[in-house]
Amino acid sequence: MEVVSAVEWWLIIGMGLWLAASLHQTKAGSRRDEGLFIRLTRVHHLHRRYPCPDVATARVPLEYCRIPAFHRRDHGRCPVQWTAAKPLGGRLEEPVRVVPREPNSKRFLPKACERPLAHEFVMKTIAYLLYGNRREYHLELAYSILSAVYFLRKQPADIRIVLITDERTQRTDLPIERLVYTTSDFARWTQNGTYKHEAKLHALLLAMDRFQGSIVLLDTDTYFRAHPINLFERIGPGRALMHAVDDDDIIAKVSYWRPILEAISGPVAGYCINGQSRMLNSGVVGVHYSMRKTLNDVQALIRELYAIHPVFNIEQFAFTTILNKHFELSICPDVVRHYWGYERRFVHAQVGAMFPAFTSEFFESNAGRLLPVGFPAKSKIDQLWARVKGLYRCQGGNYRFAYLAYRSALSASDKLLANAWAHVALDVLTTNSFASPSIEKDFWQMQPERLGSHSWLAPETKQRWEEYWRLRTRITDD
Repeated sequence: MEVVSAVEWWLIIGMGLWLAASLHQTKAGSRRDEGLFIRLTRVHHLHRRYPCPDVATARVPLEYCRIPAFHRRDHGRCPVQWTAAKPLGGRLEEPVRVVPREPNSKRFLPKACERPLAHEFVMKTIAYLLYGNRREYHLELAYSILSAVYFLRKQPADIRIVLITDERTQRTDLPIERLVYTTSDFARWTQNGTYKHEAKLHALLLAMDRFQGSIVLLDTDTYFRAHPINLFERIGPGRALMHAVDDDDIIAKVSYWRPILEAISGPVAGYCINGQSRMLNSGVVGVHYSMRKTLNDVQALIRELYAIHPVFNIEQFAFTTILNKHFELSICPDVVRHYWGYERRFVHAQVGAMFPAFTSEFFESNAGRLLPVGFPAKSKIDQLWARVKGLYRCQGGNYRFAYLAYRSALSASDKLLANAWAHVALDVLTTNSFASPSIEKDFWQMQPERLGSHSWLAPETKQRWEEYWRLRTRITDD
């Protein structure tokens, strides 16, 4: 009994000493290990296959560069302390899970290293898809990126801007990264050019595969009205983003969706579709990398619906259907302005004055300010005359707006805006059917014999109006 008792006492004393030493090491480690810690296990596997980063290989944002010393229970297989790495671009070559250390935590780091599970500080990505080489698209892109850079320089954030484009249109004047697709890529993305809007999905998937993390794909005809970080606060695992809600029950109200609604009798690509299905605008699509597999359903739904009837906005309907079913879907019209239709004429004119040429010098000269774009102010007198003319002719709101644009073109002091108004007036006239006599009388100052008296008319604008009158004369004669 005495021998057993002595052994027990020695065990108790030994365990007490071991616990005291462990507690001392834990407290010392807690004081030393402040900030961010990297969870590491199985040093021998990671160190052999994925060496710990150093100044040459680490690509880490500045605030993540300070990495504390590791506990010596790592058996010396990792460095005692990693030096601060120069930030090169925002993501580690091998992603590492970064976990916050709670104050006064007594938890040790794991004994060794393991293959990293995920990566918490991948930079957020704003992406644009550009195809085609029309100057208008490049003007839109320049202003949209300018608006993002304006906010990011006022309040820096870990956000990269990426242009997904072909070899010809890489826009080296812009402070961005680039992902280049080939002609064969674009043909595959668009069903050999049949449906070009499907390319947005594949561009988004390309960005997700390349950068991971949170990705926002924007149309070029958008610009930021608030800091881009507001978009990423609405994106994460289980949380997606689109621009805004289109008109309720829109697919039941428009005629071009009717052939699809009449043809389907059950689920399409596994999704139920009817006249009450939602549709959000896809000028902005924000997703997280964890959604990558689910987004494959978007292509399947696009292809099946397009095979039934080719509708131009099937792509945004497919995005809405999949994201709305599987994730919490938010909108962001307060952060991003998406313009279209007649307003684009004015944006192109205003941004064209800012960018006479696409050079880095012109971009930097405009980066410190964000000039407003969109519909210019309209004269009260012109608005009054347009309202009177619309009531007198009984032709509806479109005719009233065409007449307002016509009068605004004549009264505008800025030549660029005057030509934009003249184009808009003609756009409205050509897309609507109005009584023939009223147009000749009401728009008489744009008659062919009067066009030469307007020194502000650009050759392109003058040519469009001449062609319009020739076409009307031909129709009248027939």
